[in-house]
Amino acid sequence: MHTNMRKILLPVIPDYLELEAECPRTSAIALIHGGNTSLTPLEDEFVFPENKDGQTPFYRFTREEVKAINIASEQVYNLLVNSLDFLFSDTYKSLIPTFYGREFIEQFPEFVEYAIHTYEQNHEAIYGRFDIAYDFENGKVLKFYEGNLDTPTMYYDSVIMQDHLVTKLDQANDQYNLHYENLTKTLDRVIGKSPKRLAFLCDTKLTEDCITTELLSHAFNDQTEHLVQFSDINRLVYDFSLNRSTWLLDDLELDYIFALYPWEDMIRDLYAETPNPLLEWRKWSNKTRFMEPAWRWFVSNKGVWAWLTYLKDVLAKEDRVIEAFVSANAEAWQYVIPSFMEKPHYLSHYVKKPLQGRMSNNIEFYHDDKLVHETSGFYTEDDFIYQELCPTTSADQGETKAIVCSWLAPWVDGEALDMESSGIAVREFTGEVLQLQKERFMPHIVE
Repeated sequence: MHTNMRKILLPVIPDYLELEAECPRTSAIALIHGGNTSLTPLEDEFVFPENKDGQTPFYRFTREEVKAINIASEQVYNLLVNSLDFLFSDTYKSLIPTFYGREFIEQFPEFVEYAIHTYEQNHEAIYGRFDIAYDFENGKVLKFYEGNLDTPTMYYDSVIMQDHLVTKLDQANDQYNLHYENLTKTLDRVIGKSPKRLAFLCDTKLTEDCITTELLSHAFNDQTEHLVQFSDINRLVYDFSLNRSTWLLDDLELDYIFALYPWEDMIRDLYAETPNPLLEWRKWSNKTRFMEPAWRWFVSNKGVWAWLTYLKDVLAKEDRVIEAFVSANAEAWQYVIPSFMEKPHYLSHYVKKPLQGRMSNNIEFYHDDKLVHETSGFYTEDDFIYQELCPTTSADQGETKAIVCSWLAPWVDGEALDMESSGIAVREFTGEVLQLQKERFMPHIVE
């Protein structure tokens, strides 16, 4: 049954008993919590909008539309990452406090130096997600809202639940869902072939974080020569002794750490310790690598969009090297929403966002310079950007809207830090802004 050309109802619903049996949290997470786990059931955590006839809505894309999303994602990602060559240079490093929060940057200078080191040493990431405003009627990418490039979730929905549903329809090949496969193919490039000791950490009281973290750990655990441990972030410790100076999990010296934990929160936690491990990052930075690396904070923080706008509109007029960079990335700029640290007088329709904001906290919408909608949250003391308003659409009429998510994985044939688009997902919501309580993950079909 078709509801419209973009959104179709198909006769399938999730089999939660089957998914529960396959769910990653039934192994390592069970060892942590045992029978007293506080995690919510899958059926409560991943609610699908099935109708009363047992059908699930799917968004439909053509291969050409998916290819366009892929190209745009890779163009924007390259633009973001390569712009750090200028931001981290001696010439422009002084601008970091302007675009990333002066109080935070000046309070934690060692983090900036460590992050620059991880960028210069090509410390790689293993995943990421873009949130994209999309014209569903015309099948066209509009603009990129942000890059969730250090702690993205919704991974289980996009990879496991998506595949589960299309497989039950006998249409397993009619999807764009290659992140897990592409990640597995690139492990030798990311961490090397020799055996490594890896820890995958998160707040194990959170179902979404647990499932995302353990699912990612399984990709590495399939490489049997590596020792892969899953645990709670609070069990990670640093050994200050002169003969070790390294990160430990249950006295195991670690080569790699994946922490589904915001870098800004981790930094504040470290500075609350005495002594502070970050103060001696030079001792351990080449012994233990973090995935996601610290430099990715600078492309996840919303200030990066104001930095890009300034790079293009101001610095390119003064610096010929930046002018050439802007010209070389001409196609990517069409997807960048003009953003500013101070509101220009001519900007009357805009969104005000906290630089470190997460889960749509403390966002304000303005029309004709009048506040028309706002969300509550925990970031009232943060610095803000002013971003030109760019509404998204959906397949439905009325208040329903949707964004397209584009998943990134290390590029199989790429160089260090390169990532490729490896999957898509759709998130529907009602109201002005996507919020966790109101969003609906929507599976997709690719024709």
